[in-house]
Amino acid sequence: MASSNSYENNRCKLLVLDIDVKQLNSNDLRQYFTTYGPIEWMEIFPKFSSAIIYFVSYLIVDRLVRYRTCSINQNQLRLRHYRSDEASAHIDTRTVRIRLSNPRNTGLKLTQSRLSPCFERYQSFINKITVFPNNHALIIFSDHIYADRVLLDSNNEFQINGQSLILERLVRKSRTQQQQQRKQPRDVVVDQLLDRIASLSRQLREKPENSRNEIERLEAELFIIKNENAQLKSQQQRTALIDISNKNSNERPILKRWRSNSSDREIKHHC
Repeated sequence: MASSNSYENNRCKLLVLDIDVKQLNSNDLRQYFTTYGPIEWMEIFPKFSSAIIYFVSYLIVDRLVRYRTCSINQNQLRLRHYRSDEASAHIDTRTVRIRLSNPRNTGLKLTQSRLSPCFERYQSFINKITVFPNNHALIIFSDHIYADRVLLDSNNEFQINGQSLILERLVRKSRTQQQQQRKQPRDVVVDQLLDRIASLSRQLREKPENSRNEIERLEAELFIIKNENAQLKSQQQRTALIDISNKNSNERPILKRWRSNSSDREIKHHC
């Protein structure tokens, strides 16, 4: 669960994307952004062509993300709220995935009527809430800004009947990732469902703009089914890896500084 301190830290972080590190450095960024307010620190991540700038107030960040872009030395940059999923932080998404933190130990079923009160303050920005039989749900917002903001909600606590909810950005996979997944052993039943969803998505793309929400819902469902299929097929592998891990040392990889003071993947709110 994210602490209030973690929340304040992450709300004060501006994510700057599409940085060409050969043309821009920290001095260029500081000179430009200090005109909007005092900066406590910043860090550039060349691997992700991005930077995080920590301001003294989250109000400065809220103002900047509304601009969406800025230009520094003829370099067009995107301005976003902080995102903890660093590898896919450059991808904008309007969809948030919701699941229970401990689904095996509860008979609680997610429903739209149970979820809606949790996001009452965002109701005017929600296009659609979809609940799936596997006790997962998707919320499609009118803009990626609100999808980012809900993960940084000031209350930091989302609960239904005492059961914690986990929220995460749903990012569409790249073509390369999709091709790699297709190389896995095929399950006839699941593949039939996937082909059907893909077919419907193609048909909907040819329809007017008012079908946009339905397209995203179908593509999100496609994403979930593919993931669950892969999880089922790799269950034995995971069990084997756990056995090996228990025999080895407790060596763990060092967390990236990107995620320092961040635990906003699990957020709770009493509803």
